[in-house]
Amino acid sequence: MRFTTVALVLVAVSACAGPSDSPTTAGADFTPTTTSTTSVVTATSPANPAPTTTAPATTTTPPPEPASFDIPVGMNGVTYDATGSPATGPSSFAVLDDGSIVVADTIAVKRGEPRLLIFDAAGQPSGTIDLAQYEVDVVSDVATDGTAIALLDINLDVLRYRVHILTGSGELQSTYELPLGYRLEDGLTGLAWDDDGILLEFEFGARYARVGADGFAPVDGPSYGGAMVAVTPREGRETFVSIGMDEYFVTRGTDLGGVTVLGAAPDGTTVILISEVDLSGEAIAVSWRIQRRSADGEVLGEVRFDVAEQFVEIERAFELGSDGRVRYLLAREDRVTVVILDI
Repeated sequence: MRFTTVALVLVAVSACAGPSDSPTTAGADFTPTTTSTTSVVTATSPANPAPTTTAPATTTTPPPEPASFDIPVGMNGVTYDATGSPATGPSSFAVLDDGSIVVADTIAVKRGEPRLLIFDAAGQPSGTIDLAQYEVDVVSDVATDGTAIALLDINLDVLRYRVHILTGSGELQSTYELPLGYRLEDGLTGLAWDDDGILLEFEFGARYARVGADGFAPVDGPSYGGAMVAVTPREGRETFVSIGMDEYFVTRGTDLGGVTVLGAAPDGTTVILISEVDLSGEAIAVSWRIQRRSADGEVLGEVRFDVAEQFVEIERAFELGSDGRVRYLLAREDRVTVVILDI
């Protein structure tokens, strides 16, 4: 769950946002490397020598095994703005089906380079998607279905809200203009991509609206793995979660906070994010708990994080990939670490 709306990032960069010059960087190419070898086998007979040729054999290089890795801060990596309070950096990230990581380098727009950074599953840079060619101003959120990329583009100076759909290599497929009623003042906090397509997220998951060629329409909630997800806060510290026919309660350790379902894994488990805000001390303490749960709600694993460990504020710091692994984007002073959680 995001504790501050995308407005914090947008206010920091909107004054500098604007269309950039023509692109200078090619989009990332995710096509697996292939090599073809042709073997010629000659069969010889004293009576009738006749050569025969086998069909070309194709060898495909398997994708790298997912691993935790570091991304440097600076021109060759992610961009920070440490002059504000709080400091800001990448707004969010997404995980493609091949394990590649797409990072929204939000603050790069200050130097006229709206862009997405692509790293393969092992952390090797595999490309940069230059968004200036599409007149993108601020990448406030990204989401994916595992292949295509959706990004939320907001320009507060001219009150322009758009959702762009790109291929994994950065080619623009479609653009949707968001009308009145679907903006920050209406509770817009980001994007989600479920079984049926792209969703606008409001109030950190309290409400959703479907994005489509026929316009925008409210929906009850996202659907993951064929199961409709609904998260309903109750009185006190409890939240009621229903995923298809399965239902259970999640209890926070603090009065303030919330619960977000990150998605469903191939093994049938679900991953949830519990955000907790503690006001009992001298300073406000915010923590995250990531839990993997069985269909009936049993907690199978949990990892806890202190939000204060983040050097810059990242709106969406956790993502569940199609491989069932959870990635965590940890912002340090000189680098951003993509951590694969053991959960």
